[in-house]
Amino acid sequence: MPLVPGRHLHRIGALTLGALLFVLASLTTPSLAATTSGDTATFTLVAQSNDVIGSGKLSFAVSVRANVPSRNLRIEVMLFPKLNNRSEYDSTIQNVEPPGSACLSGTGPMPVTRNPGNADGITRFKLAVEAGDSYSPCSQASKTLVLGCTPGTCGGVYPIEVALIDKRTDAVVRLFTTHLVELDSAELSSPLNVGFVLSLGSTLELSPTGTSMLTKSQISVLTETLATIASYPALHLTVVIYPQLLAALKATHPTPTRLISRLHRLIETRSATHSIELVGAPFTPVDTSALAAGGSTSIFSQLLSLGKSKTSGAFGEVATDDTYLAPAPLTGEGADLVTVHCIRQLILPSGSAPPPANKSPCGRSAPGSRSSPKSRAPIPRRCSSTRSPPPRRAPSTTCSWIPPDACTLTKA
Repeated sequence: MPLVPGRHLHRIGALTLGALLFVLASLTTPSLAATTSGDTATFTLVAQSNDVIGSGKLSFAVSVRANVPSRNLRIEVMLFPKLNNRSEYDSTIQNVEPPGSACLSGTGPMPVTRNPGNADGITRFKLAVEAGDSYSPCSQASKTLVLGCTPGTCGGVYPIEVALIDKRTDAVVRLFTTHLVELDSAELSSPLNVGFVLSLGSTLELSPTGTSMLTKSQISVLTETLATIASYPALHLTVVIYPQLLAALKATHPTPTRLISRLHRLIETRSATHSIELVGAPFTPVDTSALAAGGSTSIFSQLLSLGKSKTSGAFGEVATDDTYLAPAPLTGEGADLVTVHCIRQLILPSGSAPPPANKSPCGRSAPGSRSSPKSRAPIPRRCSSTRSPPPRRAPSTTCSWIPPDACTLTKA
């Protein structure tokens, strides 16, 4: 979770970074809720402790929503050997086990929080973590994970597979992969300058009438996410709120007034101190490159205009409009379409190469474009602003993050 270069920075230990990303990623990371069957069950990570020092405790919370009673479900956790490189990390994010890997240890069956009717709520766990160099591979203990190493040599990032299982059939309903960050000591190692970006409301679906109502589980996840942000008052964060989320909150019955107030209060108070920077967004996430390739540039303009109207109506004129969070990789045509809307900084998803720089019609270097005149849309407006930008800190020399993958950043 990151900031674009020139925005607020945060120093953090290298091994701590991975886990903190998952704390804030629950609403923005579809891969955390891998699908293994055709039903409508959802199983997502809501929060997780940053790291474990030596023999300590790993805390995490999961959201469970399924069409069966919670008494018929159980959760099991499997720990795998620590990762050796970025490629192995990427594989585990996609729920692909590294070649030759075998589980180190696992927990016994753990119950899901009970509620009336079908399962719909958040369950919290606290697991013991031990070195345990003398152990049986894939051994199970009630609530203990064994790393299989000598104390003092265990530091690293360990994949953890969390599975939701139907007690009646022993079938896996859903599973996801997160990571245990094990530290041999509490001393800060390899400090990094990083920024954090969190998007909210990117996974909602619009109904045919243009509205969407939040489920009880989605409200719980959003509530937990806001609580997590509030628990890190010193963390500088860039937040992208897709206005479709604001519309969904108002359309939900009964209206979650306390949650809406908490969201508004968090943005207003943290924006005033510049510890949160709210970035403007189109009403709903769109593949900008696909719109440009299909000649539907006006749709992007309309979504940006609607998004700006809804955001300013909710939070006032606090959102910056010169930065764009691209939900999909940008082609040259897609970058051109962004450029003509006077966007000067891009946050790109993992695997994106910065498009070649071109001259922007806004008088600055484009975030990225091809030198193809026919792919350019008409300039919709002059690139000017009467608002003073917030104070900015020194640019980061490291890669910022969109949880849980690394992202590529381009600045005009």
